[in-house]
Amino acid sequence: ISEPAAATAALANAPSTLSRRAMAPSSPHRARSGLLAAALAAAAAAAALGLVTGGLPGLGFAALKASPAVKTPAAAVKAPPAVKAPLAVKTPAAAEKAPPAVKKPPAVKKPPAVKAPPAAKKPASAYALFMKEMSKTMEKGLPISERAQIFAGKWAAAGDKGKKKYEDEAASLKKAYDDAQPPAPPKRPLSGFMIFGGDKRAGIMKANPDFAVGDIGKKLGEMWKAVSEADKTAYSKKAAEAKKVYEKALAAFTKEHGEPLKK
Repeated sequence: ISEPAAATAALANAPSTLSRRAMAPSSPHRARSGLLAAALAAAAAAAALGLVTGGLPGLGFAALKASPAVKTPAAAVKAPPAVKAPLAVKTPAAAEKAPPAVKKPPAVKKPPAVKAPPAAKKPASAYALFMKEMSKTMEKGLPISERAQIFAGKWAAAGDKGKKKYEDEAASLKKAYDDAQPPAPPKRPLSGFMIFGGDKRAGIMKANPDFAVGDIGKKLGEMWKAVSEADKTAYSKKAAEAKKVYEKALAAFTKEHGEPLKK
């Protein structure tokens, strides 16, 4: 039997041994001897277990020590340090200034348009020249209607001899005006429908004196639709002949004065 097992058996039997001896009738000397024996048995069991470290006071036997308590760590396990949040990005102290706007170059001023020379005034008529001269001797402040009646009466009383002076002057002014004007190119030829309209316009106006220009044009359109193909062909031939005449006249004008100005 191993020593630990023997010690365990001795400890288990010690109480029963003490009990038996205590119950038996004996003398005091025997009682002390029983207690001593029980103590010795317990000490032997403890020695077998390796628990004796010192003596019992008054008995001369080693005392039992309790097994050392499990030491707790001096300090609790420290938790890992908290993860620090990243530092916030610092904004610049002053906002970045936008680059200066590119200035637009000054607008180029267009040269002033060349104004056409003022058109020459149309020459006055013989009667207008007569009224202008009569106004110099006429009383001022008269109403226009009364002045017009006086002019008309004196013009009628002047006769051909009195009018000739003003008529000659008006003809001279007209000639000077015409000479100052650029030569007029030949007029463009009319189409077949326009020639037809020239033939029928007078009849429409006579039959419908209250017709306006638009009414006359509408009536001519209706009449042109009703014209036979033979009649339309005849007007088309007239238009073709008028075009030939125009082309010859235009060629002669261009040869003498150059290309006509476009309006």
